[in-house]
Amino acid sequence: MPKPDMSRLCIWALCLLLAGLPLGASGMDGQSNKPSEEEAERVYNDLNCERTRGTEEGVDWDEVRLELFSTPFPQSMATIGPVVQRLQRVAELDREAIMCPFGVIAVLFFFVKFLLESADPNVEMARIYMSLLDAFSSGMHPHLLDAADWLVKDARVVSLRRVMLRHLRAPPEGPLPRPRVYVYSKEVPEVAALTQGASFCGKGQWGMEVHIHEWLLASSHLVHDPEEADFFLVPAYSICMFEGGFFPLAQLDVMYTDMVRGLPYFKRNHGRDHIFTFGSGMSANVFRSWQEEIPEAIFLTPETWLFNDFPDRTEPCFNTWKDIAIPGYLHRHEILSLASQARALASRRSAEL
Repeated sequence: MPKPDMSRLCIWALCLLLAGLPLGASGMDGQSNKPSEEEAERVYNDLNCERTRGTEEGVDWDEVRLELFSTPFPQSMATIGPVVQRLQRVAELDREAIMCPFGVIAVLFFFVKFLLESADPNVEMARIYMSLLDAFSSGMHPHLLDAADWLVKDARVVSLRRVMLRHLRAPPEGPLPRPRVYVYSKEVPEVAALTQGASFCGKGQWGMEVHIHEWLLASSHLVHDPEEADFFLVPAYSICMFEGGFFPLAQLDVMYTDMVRGLPYFKRNHGRDHIFTFGSGMSANVFRSWQEEIPEAIFLTPETWLFNDFPDRTEPCFNTWKDIAIPGYLHRHEILSLASQARALASRRSAEL
């Protein structure tokens, strides 16, 4: 049965829901830094860490990798466990992350997988190590991760993140709160293509596209039956797909267009109950055909004015009657730093005083 058009009251409810985002989106974070020339050379030219073969100074990653291939999981934990134990020492972790970043990512991945899939899952410990895994994998372009031969591809890391989020989601008590949100995933193939590289894309202002998506997946507002939904999130890491070198703008336009036209619930309300995230100054213009395809959909964006990358666009994408301005993603240490310097409102004085 078609639902009535959204009211301003529903949009306000969505605003209140989003206001809780910083409190819920914790535990999966991390920052990456520009590598030195030596580190970059090692990453590009020795992805499988063969240079560590026979080393006595640290981990023999070549041997670890061979064990991962020859011993099925979880029996391979006999190799992974001692390595993770060594990595608990900060000096060791720093050294091995430089010597073999893909090996570190691999053992952390399998360790988190073990913690979540054991008979008695240790979710709190998995959350800590997932954050560490995210910190390292965020510094690697997914294409590099896929090129390395460590059994851990970007798609597997994304899948593990989803499992982690399901564990973090509190079981519902009573009726689900409103608004209720359905998150698209497998209905159209473009969603998977446009949400690759969650760790890599989850940093900086643009990271809000990743974190809103994942926060909703762990939220009590999530519904699995689209007929119960007040809103539909269409996840896509738009600007990261462009700036990160995944797809050029022309291809993104085709992918977004095909995705929107394939969404099974989009047409019944002309897209007015569908939510898209656009985390950069380009806003919805990263999808060049948005005016034709999603003119009435809701945009979540930190940019409300015109960022003129395109001479043919003379009006901002943001519409105060339907869209919601939200903050760009800030790393937790940035939030804590700002909060520590913030004065109480009563003690603030304007520059004129």
